[in-house]
Amino acid sequence: MGTRKLNTKKSLKRNRIGNSGEDSAVEFLKQNGYTVIARNYSSENGEIDIVSLKHGVLVFTEVKTNSDLRFGKAWIRVDSKKRSCMKRAVYDFLRFETKNGKVPYYRFGIRFTKRFKTTRCDIIEIYTSQSDGNTSINHEKNAFEFSRL
Repeated sequence: MGTRKLNTKKSLKRNRIGNSGEDSAVEFLKQNGYTVIARNYSSENGEIDIVSLKHGVLVFTEVKTNSDLRFGKAWIRVDSKKRSCMKRAVYDFLRFETKNGKVPYYRFGIRFTKRFKTTRCDIIEIYTSQSDGNTSINHEKNAFEFSRL
């Protein structure tokens, strides 16, 4: 019988902060003209927080949320291990979810497809202030590259 990690108050709070950060990132992308294709795309090889499209660029985004800067900039937590997992998930997404340079998405329950020409990997950092509730967003475009993308 395997072991199971129990949710503690601390991990539940961390999940709530992370989900809130992803919600903010999705709204930020939409306000800046991106079409959100998928959220929390998961394959057996890894996970991608947000997949979006803008001007023919298919964007794979890792979202990192911090409630303060005690632990430094959020992008520092996107280490080589995380990049490697994300790279495998990106390859899976391209292999299984796209066809002939087109990516499907759903709007109002209707399936559409859009063409993409290239890909990019971004990081969105969300900083939320616990004292006043203000949120600031830093969007690092092309934050890291993968060969053969």
